[in-house]
This record gives sequence, structure tokens and C-alpha cells, in this order.
Amino acid sequence: MASRPNTGDPRIVAGLAAQRRLRESRLHAGEQRVGWKAGLGTAPAMEALSITAPLPGFLTDASLASAMTTTDGLSVDAWRNARLEAEVAVRVDRTVPAGSDRDTVAAAIAAIAPAIEIVDLGDPADVEQILADNLFHRAFLFGTFIGAGGAELADARLTVDQCGQQSRAGIDPAQLLGDLVEVVRAIADQVRLAGDELRAGDVIMTGSAIAPVALAGGERFEVTLENAGGVELAIAPSSGTG
Repeated sequence: MASRPNTGDPRIVAGLAAQRRLRESRLHAGEQRVGWKAGLGTAPAMEALSITAPLPGFLTDASLASAMTTTDGLSVDAWRNARLEAEVAVRVDRTVPAGSDRDTVAAAIAAIAPAIEIVDLGDPADVEQILADNLFHRAFLFGTFIGAGGAELADARLTVDQCGQQSRAGIDPAQLLGDLVEVVRAIADQVRLAGDELRAGDVIMTGSAIAPVALAGGERFEVTLENAGGVELAIAPSSGTG
């Protein structure tokens, strides 16, 4: 589903310029670079927003879920519309300039891992503003990365377990997101507008392979990537409104 992004779209140009300012201020304050995320990459979302590819956000260590959790889990009480997304994360081992062809992007992918992202969804209609606010991102967690290249991404399958009650196995991310190498290529093209590029060591979260799961508090999830282990996250029980 992913295609070359409309990098001339004034909403995307302005939104990523604002996102650049936010990212640079946070890095200047001491946060450490992790990589990038792709969002709003399903065909219905792209059609609704009149965009041609997933949109990018940035990742730093400040939103690493393991650093934000307590013994009860990750609290989502402060968020309006917290959702969990199950994703495949990829790591690149070399710079991927904007305008790279698919083969170049595939060759740069060196490892993959299961991943969880927590987003606080709002109205996606204002593309410029959601980019400026970093694409609803709140927290992330990766499993162990295993060596795998772009060719293996087509075979990536996820299992999502929720509290031992619900299990969905054999989830193919491409059914919602299309070719994941093309997703990474689209992000490489667009981060140029945020004053950067994909660099060696960057991790790219490729988008949710499931419909985002609404969080009420007290849930526990495990996302497993076939032949690559899993990643677990507990959501703290809601403290209520008092």
C-alpha cells in the first residue's frame, strides 16, 4: 500500500518542520536518539487524509516504556485515548538517503524485532498538527532484535496475546500496511523534511499490524514475532477519577 510520499504536500512540509524543532529541542535537553515510527499507513487512513504514504514520527529514549513503568505497569491515566499497537520494528545498519530505491532500503535492513507502541489518539484530520505533535506517540518497547534483512520482512508474522484471554496468531503486517520495505523507504524520504535521514543504528517502527487496542487499565499484552521471541507490557490498573 505504501508508495512514494507526497513530499511537496504543504501540510507535510510544515508539520515536519515543526516536528524537527520539537525533536531538536528534546535531543538538546539530553534525550537520546532511537529512530523513527510510521503511522497512519493503512489504505483507509491514507485515503481519508489524502496522503500517499505513512507519516513519520521520531523516537527517543524518553518514551521507552520500560523506563516509565512501575510495579503495576505503565500508567495511561493521563492520556485521553490510549491505544496499544503491535508492530514489527526494523534496524538499519547504514545511512538510507532520501530517494533511495527499494533494493537499497532492503539491503540496509539488518535486524527485526517485535514491538509495542502506545499512542494517545486524537483527531487525525489536521495533518500538519499531528506531525508537529509527533504522530500521537507516547511510549514504545522492543523485543530482542534478530539478524534479518529486507527479504525476510515479507515472511514476518506476529502473535498478539492479551491477558491470556485473547490470542491472534499468524498476523501478516502487509495485509494492513503493504510492503514493509516500502514503508521504510517512505519514512526515509520524509525525514529529510524533518532535517534528518535514516542513520546506521536507527530503529524504524513500521506501523500497527492490528487495529489499535483501546486501553482501560489492568491489561497485559505479549507481542511475539515468529522465530524471534516476544515483548511484554503490562498496563497499570486505572486509578479512577476519585
